[in-house]
Order: sequence, then C-alpha cells, then structure tokens
Amino acid sequence: MVFTMNVLLVMILSVFMVSIFLVGYDFLKRFLTQIKHQRLDQARAYFTKVFSEAFQSSSLNLEEFKNKLNFFSPLKKQALLEVMLEFFPKMPDKIGVLAQNFGFIKEYEDKLNSSKPYIRGEAFRILESFLSKESLAKMLEALKKEKHPEVAFVGFLSCCKLLNTIHFKTFLQLLYEKQREGVLNLRCVSLIITEFVERFKEKASFAVYDFLKEGSYSVSFRIGLLDGIYYAKHLDETLLKIVKDQLTFEDPEILAKALKVLSKIEKIALEDVLPFLKHPAWFVRLSALKVLGKNIRPEIVEYIVPLLEDENALVRKEAAKVLFKLPEEAVIINLPNFLQIKDPYGRDAVVGEMVISGFWERLKEGRFKETLKDYVEKIKSLLQLHYKLA
Repeated sequence: MVFTMNVLLVMILSVFMVSIFLVGYDFLKRFLTQIKHQRLDQARAYFTKVFSEAFQSSSLNLEEFKNKLNFFSPLKKQALLEVMLEFFPKMPDKIGVLAQNFGFIKEYEDKLNSSKPYIRGEAFRILESFLSKESLAKMLEALKKEKHPEVAFVGFLSCCKLLNTIHFKTFLQLLYEKQREGVLNLRCVSLIITEFVERFKEKASFAVYDFLKEGSYSVSFRIGLLDGIYYAKHLDETLLKIVKDQLTFEDPEILAKALKVLSKIEKIALEDVLPFLKHPAWFVRLSALKVLGKNIRPEIVEYIVPLLEDENALVRKEAAKVLFKLPEEAVIINLPNFLQIKDPYGRDAVVGEMVISGFWERLKEGRFKETLKDYVEKIKSLLQLHYKLA
C-alpha cells in the first residue's frame, strides 16, 4: 500500500513538474519572439529613415550610403531586405544596384538549389520582386529540376514576369514537361497561361501558336492551354485561330473547351459551331449551345429546337434558354412550335425558361402587340393542355 502511494505521488509530482516546464518554456518562447519582433520593427524603422533621407537627394553616393547600412545580424539583414523590397517600386534602378552590391541577388540565386522547398519558393519570389532579369536563366534552369508542385507553380509565375521573347519557347516547353511529369496539374497550367497571355498579349499569342505548330502535345496539356486562354481578358485573332484549330481534334474534352472559348465571342461563323449540336458527347452539345447563345438569330432556331428533346437535362435547359434570347416577337411566333414537341421534359424546359425570363407573367397580363394576338391565344391554349395558367 505504501509503495503504491509513493509511486502515485512520484507520478503526480512528475506531471506537475512537466507542466511547470512547458508553461515556462512557452512563456520564454513568447517573450523572446516579442523581443525579436520589436528589434525587427526598430531595424525596419531605421532603414526606412535612412532610405527616405538618402533618396530625397538628387545625387547618391552608393559607397557612402552602403557604409550607413552596415548590418551584422540576420535580423537586421532581414529588415534591410524588407525595406528594399518596399522601396523598389519607387526607385527600381537604385534599389536594384544596391541589391546586387549587397549580395542579395547572388544569395537568392544560390537558394534556388536549396534542399528545402520553402527556401526555393522564397528565392523565386525575391528575384522576381527585384526584377532580376539577369537571374532568369538560373531560374529556368532551377525549374527544370523542380519536383515540388507549389514551388514549380511559384517559379513559373515569377519567371513569367521576367521573360523576354527569346525565352518564350523555353518557358512553354518547360511548362509542358512539368505538366506531363505530373508536377503541375491542369489548373496550375491554365493559371500560368492566363498570366502569360495577359502580360505579353500579341507576343504571347504568336509564341503559343508557333509552339503548338512545332510539336504534338497531349490532350491534357491542350485542355489546360484552352482553359488559360478562356480566362485571359486578352483574346486576339491569333488566339482565335489556335482555338479553331483545336476543333479539328476528335477528343470531346478538347472540343468542349475550344467551344467554351468561342462563347466569349459576340460574332462567330455558324458553320464552325452548328455541326457540334449533333455531337455524341452531351457536354460538347452544351458548349455549342452556349456559343450560339451569344450569336442567336432566327435562322438557327431549327437547329436548336431538336435539342429541347435531348436526353440530357442540362442540354434541354440550355436549348430553352438560348431560344428565349430571340427578340420577343420571334419568341411569340415560334413558341407554339416549342410547346408542341412530344417530349414532356422538353416542354418542361421551355415552360421553366418562360417563368425564369418573366415571359409567363407578361403572358398572363397580356402585354403584347395586337398583331400577335393569335399567337398568344394559341400559346395559352397549348399551356392549358399541360399546365395551369394562373
């Protein structure tokens, strides 16, 4: 009994001592972190003051200025780097020279080969922030070896801001290889392509066009490419030519993505789209309808009406939505034909779009031209057969 009590007391004392140690350790850690942040703030304030005073003068002696910025500890070095990055947009040339002279550029070029992913990612971001075009070759070389998805994504976005035309082909080839290796997924590829197109516009369009002409690339890469073009605000004739070239492929996913891009265009040649309304894949038919929704005109109604009886509910709904984009008079004239289709699900799609578009309410109130009276009465008669018009 006495032995059991002694063991129990020892256990309680041990738990108490461990708890005291953990509390003390946490307090000390927080205290030291607070001191570190205070010193970092003081160093930032000092460097900010020195930079502000130095760059107000028209002439700047770099050697004399560097002597004022002597730093010895890693903490002060970090503060100096942060202040330099803050001042860089205001005076890129002067700060760029300082970054080179202080060895920051060389240091972060070396960190591109670090064994730690977060250090490599930071190196890409810092070199991009200093617009160090001289580092681009080493950054692209580092990307060739990069296997970490997040670092590779950051690396491509950073390189994109430093590219010039002679590196476009290398950049796109690397992007394809990293997607093929599985380092980058399609979402990352599309975001990088969007950034590339937005930044370089016509130059990027020509680069992508030439790149695709020179080789045979995977379906997945082409899908990511088309997605990137779709989300880019810039869309010129060269990009449209690229997109239309993809319509010659048999893969339904490529066709759907290409049609998705074409849906951004207000005017498109109907012969490029109409054949896809009969494609076996429902999502291709749906994408073709979305293109026609931007180019709706009375003469294509006959091609869309059959899709009101499509086996896929989304296609039926989109077909009804497109038909109701016709001018109101054309809708009234054609609506009796829409309501006489045999498929009840197709009629439901039409009536559902009538409600969504507000046509149902206007029909009940009779707010239409007198010349359309006969069509309106026929519409009401057909609706009474299957729906309660109340």
